[in-house]
Amino acid sequence: MFLSYSYFDSTNFLEEACFSGAYFREANFNRAFFPKRLIFLDSTFIHADFISAHFKNDTLFVRTKLEGESWFSGCHFEKQCNFSEAIFKQEYPSFEGAILQERTTIT
Repeated sequence: MFLSYSYFDSTNFLEEACFSGAYFREANFNRAFFPKRLIFLDSTFIHADFISAHFKNDTLFVRTKLEGESWFSGCHFEKQCNFSEAIFKQEYPSFEGAILQERTTIT
């Protein structure tokens, strides 16, 4: 549980990153690099910034709740990006300028 500001700006995650069930009040993953799989299953974000993040492997936001603003502008998803059963509560996320692959799922 991250109750205050979580700052991962420009972080290079060397291994698979798993934040399943995590709660983020305000998360900054801007310009982060994820060379391996990224997993947010059943996670909650009050505010999420992933601006210009680079996802080299599968990215899972399955059953994730995005309660406020969520920014994915300028992101590069090289493989599958899955937002199945994700809930965008107040606003639709911004994907302006993002590169999404054909295996992107948003339901």
